[in-house]
Amino acid sequence: MARTVIPIQTLPAHGGVDNAVTRTAGDATNDMYFLNTGRELLIMVSTSAGAKAATVVSVADQFGRTGDTSMAPDGEDVIAIAGPFKPTIWNQAGGLVHVDLTDDTDTEFAVVRMPADGVGI
Repeated sequence: MARTVIPIQTLPAHGGVDNAVTRTAGDATNDMYFLNTGRELLIMVSTSAGAKAATVVSVADQFGRTGDTSMAPDGEDVIAIAGPFKPTIWNQAGGLVHVDLTDDTDTEFAVVRMPADGVGI
């Protein structure tokens, strides 16, 4: 089955603010993905009490090592943030980062991209 896309939202450059970050409901049936340039942050929100879990799936680096990242916000309105994701470690085919869920109950995701001209200034 095709994974569910988490849309990218680019932050305004030079300290700008995005007050309307849109979240996408978790999909454990198909799992999820987003397009990665190395400037993305993945946000996971738990909208009810109890622990939630997601795994960001890595790929083997030039030495064959892997190292998935687990996200586990625990509680209502708790947020977990991961990234940025170095493409050589995280990108699957097509430049995609895969996010796997075992349970999507009361989970939401967003991806924000840091602007290239606003990083490190």
